[in-house]
Amino acid sequence: MFRKIKYYLLIAAVFLFAAGCSLLERSPYRETASYDLVFNCPAEVKLKRNIRILPVINYTPTARRMLFSGRNGRISGDDYSQWVQNPESMLGNYLNKYFAAAVENMVKGGTAVPPEPDTLELEIYRFELDNVSGRAFLAVNYRITRNSEPVSGRLETAVPYEKKEIPEACAVAMSECAGQIAVEIVNIVNNIK
Repeated sequence: MFRKIKYYLLIAAVFLFAAGCSLLERSPYRETASYDLVFNCPAEVKLKRNIRILPVINYTPTARRMLFSGRNGRISGDDYSQWVQNPESMLGNYLNKYFAAAVENMVKGGTAVPPEPDTLELEIYRFELDNVSGRAFLAVNYRITRNSEPVSGRLETAVPYEKKEIPEACAVAMSECAGQIAVEIVNIVNNIK
């Protein structure tokens, strides 16, 4: 008799478990999307010297996962949106492509570029997507060295993004930030005496 009760209880438990599993909603599969900085160097941007970029240093909490700042200092991450690389690699790659294109624009115009490159050191201290203001922020400390004479400073930029289009709009806005930083560095390099 005790065996029959155990047997019936076991069968009832299996049925309840199976019924419970079939009633639970399954969340739809969502693919993790990766985003990169979108490169753009206008033909009118001309760089008078080559620039050798040293490895970029990142002092922000951002790695590959997209982080968004909110109210009261809250930082939240999106588990389904990430950068293709860490910010220092993305910015370094972006600037390398940008500066090469800007030098090429100069050479196409018939101007020779000196073979000795300037050296650029960068430290990222703000790489932020702010959901409260709807803006992407990029800020760097730079140091440009030519003939052992350094020129240093800080560059900051912010570009708005459409909150409805997160995270695609964030990637475009951060790309525009990188482009603005690149233009500023080109202007600084071109004006060093």
